[in-house]
Amino acid sequence: MTPMGRTLVVLALAAVGLAGCSSNKVAEGQDKLYLRTAKQVLSFKKPAQPHLTRAQITSLKRPLYLAVLPKRGARAYLLHIGANGDVATWSSTDGIMISLRDGVVVRTLGLGQDLMSARLPSAAVLRKGAGTVSATYYYLTGDDQSYGVPVTCQLSRLGRQTVQIAGLSYATMHVREACAGEGGQFTNDYWIEPNGQIRKSRQWISKEVGYLKLEDLRP
Repeated sequence: MTPMGRTLVVLALAAVGLAGCSSNKVAEGQDKLYLRTAKQVLSFKKPAQPHLTRAQITSLKRPLYLAVLPKRGARAYLLHIGANGDVATWSSTDGIMISLRDGVVVRTLGLGQDLMSARLPSAAVLRKGAGTVSATYYYLTGDDQSYGVPVTCQLSRLGRQTVQIAGLSYATMHVREACAGEGGQFTNDYWIEPNGQIRKSRQWISKEVGYLKLEDLRP
């Protein structure tokens, strides 16, 4: 485990300690469950660890995302570790960080060919599911120089879909974003609830990393 990973584990378990400073057996049981879970499913290990049940997720009492990297056959549950304005950052215990703006990935850290920043359509624009939009993805060269990859994307609605996530059903609209540009072609998919929350998504990161699938496990 990296130094950052060890730090995140300590912070996560410290948070549990602060939340459960009680002799109450229920609280103690939750702390033990959280500690066990932190060791098992909060890092991108191979082979991927078992999925948490809804009962386990509820018992943890922590906001979580499930993140999957199909190209690498890896997945992890991500903890919320902070926010800067409207950008929230989530992390695994092995130091991989995903920054989201209203559910849209705007930065990654620790994946290799990371997305350093992005100029993307807002979640509100994505929700409309129609029209042509532009986006730019920014990466670093081998000598740490930033460069942008501009793309043009066509939004379309693929219809209403009920998605199953960790034992719960959500009514969503499936919105597709088909993009093309200098860096090639890719397709982002979003499953958006009537209140505008992106409940599930498949978003492009880079050629090396491929797609990142996300499921929002918050109630």
